[in-house]
Amino acid sequence: MWDRTPRAPIGARLFLLVALLGAPACYHYRVQAPQPNPATEAQKETRWAFFWGLIQDKEWRADLCQPSNALDEVKVSTNLGYAMLTVVTLGIVSPMNLEYRCAKQPSEAGGIP
Repeated sequence: MWDRTPRAPIGARLFLLVALLGAPACYHYRVQAPQPNPATEAQKETRWAFFWGLIQDKEWRADLCQPSNALDEVKVSTNLGYAMLTVVTLGIVSPMNLEYRCAKQPSEAGGIP
């Protein structure tokens, strides 16, 4: 016989599919020193990786933080647009946002701060 079960319109199903696929698209990772003591304001960059991470736009090193050479906090995040670009290119292009703060120069033990 004929199935008369009510079904959602195609637009509602498409919206639900996009919402489900897009929900986990943003992520944020944060690494912070146990006792944060930043010396600089947050420095922000957009970093690009190509071919599943085999090629990266440039090496990033903590020696950007002078004179301490120490990082206080690092945040890595992506957004829906970056995630979609990565999915559409099957991982060939993968951008992410990088934000970091440098730590203050540690004081000498027993010295006056």
